[in-house]
Amino acid sequence: MKEYTIQIMRTWVFVAIFMGTLVLFFGSMVLARGLNLPWGVFLIWAAVCLFGGYLLIKRVAIVAKQVTLTPDQLSIRSSKSAPDQQIMLADIASFHYQEFNGNKTFRLRLRSGQKVTLAHNDTFCPADDIVALAADFRKQAADFSTDRSVGITREKTFFEKPVASVVGWLIVAGLCYFSWHLLTHGVKDGKWGSVFMIYGNGLTYLGAWFAARQNKAEASGAND
Repeated sequence: MKEYTIQIMRTWVFVAIFMGTLVLFFGSMVLARGLNLPWGVFLIWAAVCLFGGYLLIKRVAIVAKQVTLTPDQLSIRSSKSAPDQQIMLADIASFHYQEFNGNKTFRLRLRSGQKVTLAHNDTFCPADDIVALAADFRKQAADFSTDRSVGITREKTFFEKPVASVVGWLIVAGLCYFSWHLLTHGVKDGKWGSVFMIYGNGLTYLGAWFAARQNKAEASGAND
């Protein structure tokens, strides 16, 4: 038996706090401009909204769950008072795990059609055991499937699918063209932020894509 602590984000709570913070910020900015307040007030209020929203998300939107994995089942407990969610491995049809840009998602698809999802965000969630849980469950699922006629399959991540390769090669071509354009025409004043954003987003996608291709190749080699 192994136990894990998983910090998950409740998406709807995050969206509600984020939208509320934006409304509060921009509404206050409109009021401040109407009163002709100095720019320093804008900057201070922006910092207050960002920091306050960040703390509120960490306090309200993040929930710790205790996960226990045994050879026959996986249990999830949200708090000491809440009942455990007991999931027999025999009831699990497939599982999915994906990492991208600081987000980690571990999902179980039950034979009943129900989905159980644990979503982690590195920005707001403290370090936890979701990576270890995904790795151990993958091994457990393989052992469980070997001993029984009905197994647990691993769902492909987005980056393992053909469409991800199409997008990946398009990004490679786009970054090559963009680099050539910068070398021949230079960067306009005030556009460096856009340049860094384009390269950052493109390289983030390519990193996840190449990692998925490498993992797939290693898995294929292990199965040979």
